[in-house]
Amino acid sequence: MKKNKFEWALDTKREGAKSCVLVGKVPKGEIPDGKKYKLVVWFLFKKELNLKKIPHSFHVIYLDETSTDIIDQELTTTILQSLTTLPDLFISNSILSFKTEIYNLILDKIQLHFETTQRARNTRQEEGFLAQSNTIKNLVDYLTNRLKSNPSNQVKAISAAIVGAGPSLDTSLPVLKSIQEHVTIIAVDSSLSILAEAGIRPDATVSIDAEKPASQCVPKNMEIGTLFLSSKSPEDWKSIPSKRYYLSGNSLTEDWFEKQGYCKTTIKCTQNCGITAINIALKLGLSNVYLFGMDNAIDEDGSGHASNVNLEISRGSKHNPKGKHPKVIGNYKDEVKTFLKAELHALSELIGNRLKEQNIYNVIDRGAKIEGAVLVHPDNLSSDDVEGKNINLADHLSTHSTSKEEVLGFIRSHTRKIHPQTLNDLKTASDQRGLIASIFQNKSLAG
Repeated sequence: MKKNKFEWALDTKREGAKSCVLVGKVPKGEIPDGKKYKLVVWFLFKKELNLKKIPHSFHVIYLDETSTDIIDQELTTTILQSLTTLPDLFISNSILSFKTEIYNLILDKIQLHFETTQRARNTRQEEGFLAQSNTIKNLVDYLTNRLKSNPSNQVKAISAAIVGAGPSLDTSLPVLKSIQEHVTIIAVDSSLSILAEAGIRPDATVSIDAEKPASQCVPKNMEIGTLFLSSKSPEDWKSIPSKRYYLSGNSLTEDWFEKQGYCKTTIKCTQNCGITAINIALKLGLSNVYLFGMDNAIDEDGSGHASNVNLEISRGSKHNPKGKHPKVIGNYKDEVKTFLKAELHALSELIGNRLKEQNIYNVIDRGAKIEGAVLVHPDNLSSDDVEGKNINLADHLSTHSTSKEEVLGFIRSHTRKIHPQTLNDLKTASDQRGLIASIFQNKSLAG
């Protein structure tokens, strides 16, 4: 009897791939050539393995004997075999008829790791040069205005409204306006225009992306409250007449300064502005946190943002809402599309690790389900349901005690002098790396 020809459920090859992820039972003659890769990680059940001798480059992970931590570690190790190209991916059609539910969980993990890595790499490629230029220009301001997370008990007792820029914000704005006197509003930069249009003034604003200048985010004459920035935020945010605090992130420059004794902030930039805003609220210990415009999903008409969001400067502008996107559990639907699956996962983890006395309410009429948040339809929330009042966060926060004179003295003692015009003359990433290497005596900063 003629055997059925083996077919892959998915066979994704990438030019320049140095590693491979293999999933499910595979006939001996169809197993990828291990000599082509530095590493092949193979996920399957022990009874499915049909090799007497496992190639040297293979890491076989038995799903009936492993843990989620090991799976995450193996995927991370496999992905890091190349800093530019994701691993090849081969998925056997055997998973369609054996332990499918468990294999689906593995596929979700693979997709999450791949998506998170590719997004990070794309961001570095698209804004890396700009981010490092901004960081150099912000060094003194960053080091003298790093947020110290020692809030007063008055801060911990308040309620906050975190305002994202998802499509649902268009319909939840009226209820946000009705409760604004009872909550401290922390807005993401992309939501400022729509808030201004609705007559809502935020008590704080978060902007952490290198490509979002204040000039394109802040409506004319709008007061935006306390500012939370990253070291790579555009320089013109410093012209806003607001008290500002910097949060640390994943930056080689910040790492270097930390080794010199200038510690990073405890509250850090996380994923994007919206999740960072939630992280601020939770780490400050705020008791009740209401989420607005945190859809983490694509709307029915294909939009991923509220109506008045400037997509020319939004990081979401790089995503095609009408393209192929994974589906996740919805708030009011069984499934919804998302281009933010990695962020949604990170957000659920963040909320899952909150203090027991902290309550998270997702005020929304659509969107993706956020694990750990209580779903509240906008029609079911009023000012009578929210206790408290808004406060000026700047009155209750502080910075690390580092003076401008100390910072300038330290930088001058570790760098050579450069003319300000030199920064403006930088044209390429190699120019920038060379400048950093020549400025800082410790050349590891140029890595």
